[in-house]
Amino acid sequence: MTTIDGVLNDITGLLDRFPLTPAVFAGLPDDESEAAFRALSLVHRRLTTCLAVSAANIERRSRFTAGRDGLARRKGYSNAEAMLQDLSGGGGTSRLEARTLIEAGTMVFEADAARQRQADAARQRQEAEEERARQQAELEAARQAAQTAGEPEPEPLPEPEPTPNQPRSRPSQPRGSPGSATPSPPAC
Repeated sequence: MTTIDGVLNDITGLLDRFPLTPAVFAGLPDDESEAAFRALSLVHRRLTTCLAVSAANIERRSRFTAGRDGLARRKGYSNAEAMLQDLSGGGGTSRLEARTLIEAGTMVFEADAARQRQADAARQRQEAEEERARQQAELEAARQAAQTAGEPEPEPLPEPEPTPNQPRSRPSQPRGSPGSATPSPPAC
């Protein structure tokens, strides 16, 4: 099984085998210099994001609510920032930088949770629409059977219940009537 630590050690090993010295960069043509900078910037952004998520993960495991069972306290640190400062190799991360990483990583966690909630809501809407279509097809088949047999048609399906993140539909109001102006924003 591949581990995060293993992948990052492989990347470090690659960099060690191909040292990117000033002479290497000085020898690059203009186009390759631009391409190298662009590629390094992409790697930097991705690694910084991973670093922030890792910092937020350590902070989550070290929260005060965990008390003495929190990760930082179990490892002998007063808080997550102090632990991150030490883990970065000493002098590599200030307390402010550690806090900034934690905050950025927390935003990534929150964005990921929001994407998951949106995906869940979309899946629920899709399932509800498929169920509604299935019921509609059954109703149509029952109507045709009733017409063929000369019986009364079955009742139409009731309006579907709104799914999460889908507002209830309101009856439309004619233009110029009270309440037809700009609707209020949805509640949070």
